[in-house]
Amino acid sequence: MKLYQRGDVWYVTHWTGEKQIKMSTGCTDRAEAERKATALLAPVITQTDDEIRVATAVAICDKLARERKKTIAEQLRLVDCWDRYPHTSSKKQLSESTLRNARMAWDNFVGYCLAKNIMTIEDVIPAVAKGFLTSCKPQWKVTCYIYCRAMFTRIGLMANPFDGLRPESPRPTHREPLTIEQIHSLLGVADRLAGQKNSAPDAPEFATYIRFLLYTGLRMGDAAKSCISQVDHESGTI
Repeated sequence: MKLYQRGDVWYVTHWTGEKQIKMSTGCTDRAEAERKATALLAPVITQTDDEIRVATAVAICDKLARERKKTIAEQLRLVDCWDRYPHTSSKKQLSESTLRNARMAWDNFVGYCLAKNIMTIEDVIPAVAKGFLTSCKPQWKVTCYIYCRAMFTRIGLMANPFDGLRPESPRPTHREPLTIEQIHSLLGVADRLAGQKNSAPDAPEFATYIRFLLYTGLRMGDAAKSCISQVDHESGTI
């Protein structure tokens, strides 16, 4: 609080943080002006003190919360995270394949960490996450990044070590369709092997399998698992 005079009247000025307050005491006597200034500034000073106390309390709570999270992170084992922080979605029911991929990605990460004697969440730093992604196969990197980052987001005890590490998606390989000449050549080889006496016992079945692939366009695994019961002869569909 500071008093200054303009003409015969005394004024008071006071700083609250970066804000300056100026008031007229309406008094021409300095002693009386000091008493009046104290009364005028009392609400402002009280409010400032309250704000300081609130800010201090908030800072203390934040500090205690950070210390608590750090303590939990120091004790939370990587192998326990899947059960303690399940991979769920409030918007929709996750498919079995999604949960299976998420579990596989997390198990791979846990195995990588355990091999390096990293046991708890607190020990996982961005360098560890980056090293894990580097060790993944190209087609598996993005999946591991998505699910492992989601796990650390759900845990929420520390800065996410996977943030900013999203790898580039592998570029798809473009393959031109086979020409008629290539198809005839492929089937010719398959039929020749099927007719040879020294060929494998399943060579004739392989020749049929090749034709099934060419005719349906199915992936190799789907074609191999197809059953006769899946064929609708009347509609000509599988």
